[in-house]
Amino acid sequence: MAGASSLVSSSTSQALVQLAAPVDRRGRFLGAYVMTSQGFRVGSGLLIGVLGAGLGASVSVGIGAALLIVLTAGLLLAIVVAARRRTPIEPPADAEAGVDQAAPAPKDTTVESHLEGGVPS
Repeated sequence: MAGASSLVSSSTSQALVQLAAPVDRRGRFLGAYVMTSQGFRVGSGLLIGVLGAGLGASVSVGIGAALLIVLTAGLLLAIVVAARRRTPIEPPADAEAGVDQAAPAPKDTTVESHLEGGVPS
């Protein structure tokens, strides 16, 4: 059951990365995703194993969970700070003056419009 859950989770998260990544950089995003997910898996196993040998399994899992929470909070804080530092996009000068930015309507070229308009036959 755990293997099937891991497979579903991995497939779903990789599909989300593929759909959210820009088309021109999709390969780079997927490479970074796979590298970090596999690297964290190996790193956390090593950390839990080393800590578990000295402190016990429950303490090592607790330390791993605390590190995960701290890293997640730090990443969230970095994202919020980066979003606030972005300069707002200013509207074009024409938009402030009230000039309509809409494109002109396409010319009606249907047969009915020509017949209604009195086109000579």
